[in-house]
Amino acid sequence: NLARKNEGTTTFLLGIDADGAVTECRILVSSGFASLDKRTCTLLFARATFRPARNAAGVAVPAFYVNKIRWRTPR
Repeated sequence: NLARKNEGTTTFLLGIDADGAVTECRILVSSGFASLDKRTCTLLFARATFRPARNAAGVAVPAFYVNKIRWRTPR
């Protein structure tokens, strides 16, 4: 992708289980490049870590996380 100079912003949603592990990755808004979108999920499955979400009683529960990654080539 760097050789092709593909750039864009990928918006994603992660499903997170009650242990804080990523269980799914959905692309909500594509960068315009399937390779960057796929790489987003690959990296997030490998690197993302979360503290478990907790309900009002303090019990760990599944949750989700939405954010964006901006892909840019070095200048």
